[in-house]
Amino acid sequence: MQFRIAGEKKDEKSFLSFRKKKYKDDAKYVDNNYFMLQEIFAGKLHFVKSVEIIPAMVVAEESDVLAHARTGDILCEAIIAYAPLLPEYIQICFFESLEGCEKAVELLMDQAGRIGKEHGCSRIVIGLFGHVNYGLGFLNSHYDSVNSFSSLGNPAYYNAYFENLGCEKTKLNTYFTHDLNNRLSRYPALIAKLRKNYDFKPFDKRQFEYYSHIYTDLNNACFTEHKYYYHREYEDDYEMLKELFLFMKEDSLFFAFKGTEPVGFIMWYPDYNGYKTFL
Repeated sequence: MQFRIAGEKKDEKSFLSFRKKKYKDDAKYVDNNYFMLQEIFAGKLHFVKSVEIIPAMVVAEESDVLAHARTGDILCEAIIAYAPLLPEYIQICFFESLEGCEKAVELLMDQAGRIGKEHGCSRIVIGLFGHVNYGLGFLNSHYDSVNSFSSLGNPAYYNAYFENLGCEKTKLNTYFTHDLNNRLSRYPALIAKLRKNYDFKPFDKRQFEYYSHIYTDLNNACFTEHKYYYHREYEDDYEMLKELFLFMKEDSLFFAFKGTEPVGFIMWYPDYNGYKTFL
């Protein structure tokens, strides 16, 4: 097998085609990242100006062809990314692989480690999509369910690949709740106090830049202790929110103000994957 950098347009096309072909008959999977990858390759996203992007793949050679892959076919792929504002880590982003490709994944990891050392990185992080705001982590359950909007879907063997290579797990939390209004009604005094001391305003698209800047400022202030977060520029979140608001309504992003000072926000949205297929 051979490690390759996808440095030409035909390689980028092959990179995108691999994931599209892999999931084309999978009714359980919606690719939330395909269009972002297209924009990364086209250099349209502002954040790629501050992150080094290295699309990479491992392809089959004659001696290691699998039953479901021919010579020259991609066995696994990822974008290897280096963010100077997250200097400890080299990132393996947008990882995809065929099953039974342990050696190919190990080769990809080795090469990512080599590139990381060239940049002074001491660790590899797998499953971070360039920045926390674009996605983080691997699915760890519900493999037979449709992945939710903005969330990664992946087969269980992805986790096994990295576990078998001795990678350390960082556990992320998912919270499920129902009948939120009924629960809030249990705390009328607390709700009344919050309404008295804070003003709550939805995102106003007529003042898009103003509210998107608030969103960026709050992220940068609130997540300074996050293990994988690093400083965002206004342009990064402006373009991200522009795309999200093609789907979201204004009340999907609410801000809390203490007087005139923004002090918090909450973003929510329906699971658009429940009724929309992107590919």
